[in-house]
Amino acid sequence: MRLRERQIHGKSHLIHAAAWNFAVNHRGFPQAASDRRQNAFRSPKGAMVVIWRKMEHKAPIQVSGKTLGAILVGVVGALMLGVGMCLSMLFGKMALGIVVGVIGMVVLLMLIPLTKGIK
Repeated sequence: MRLRERQIHGKSHLIHAAAWNFAVNHRGFPQAASDRRQNAFRSPKGAMVVIWRKMEHKAPIQVSGKTLGAILVGVVGALMLGVGMCLSMLFGKMALGIVVGVIGMVVLLMLIPLTKGIK
């Protein structure tokens, strides 16, 4: 069995000669060919989404007022819930923190009828 020495994170490791040509991932560990193939088919990000949708002959993503409103309500609700937790755990204002946190939960629960509708 032939072993070769390779430096990974400043440490010397003995690697079998057959595994010597494997790619190395971002942590410095060997990456198998199946992982490399899987990484080739990851979903596109950012501006690539627009190009990818054009290549697939799909309609561009439309952002409506309802979508922006739902995002705004979600962000406000999450921030209120977080502020309520901070008030009760860090600043010792338990009653005020519980009130603000419950209001944040109610705002987040408002997202359900806003996005799904009431039937």
